Amino acid sequence: MALSKRERVLIERYKRSGRVVDQEKLDAPFAILVRPLAMAGLDVGKFSLLFEDEISALVKIAGLTLPVRHIMISPHVIDQTVSQRPLEGVSFKRRQNAVFVALDIDHSTWLLSSDKSKLALMYENVKQSILAIPQKYVGNDGRKSILDIVENAYAKVQTRLVH
Repeated sequence: MALSKRERVLIERYKRSGRVVDQEKLDAPFAILVRPLAMAGLDVGKFSLLFEDEISALVKIAGLTLPVRHIMISPHVIDQTVSQRPLEGVSFKRRQNAVFVALDIDHSTWLLSSDKSKLALMYENVKQSILAIPQKYVGNDGRKSILDIVENAYAKVQTRLVH
């Protein structure tokens, strides 16, 4: 699928900022992105990117394709005493042929958790997000395949976290 002019401009701006663009991930027929929305100073991004990298690698190995092109999971870790949480839910973005899923992780639980527990919280959020997607967007066997990939990614990330 060709990128729009706006998308190409954004990618070029991103490259000029010194960051590396994973072109393989951009060109993939299907991708799962895990992009958190969290309070400043939390290490949510570390865990979400570990998951996203492992999931992407396993999706590529499996050659998985679904009726949608992207699934974007957004774990929210927001302190409600400071800011109101964005709404949870699932929405379909027709233009991008993508499903966007946003579910909360309790802020105080996250703060009090060890790295191992934070990883488990992220895993549960990703798993629950996949389960929240309507069947028509993931197909009959798609959900089971994605859940298997997420389970395998969790196991791999656990071993990476220990080392």
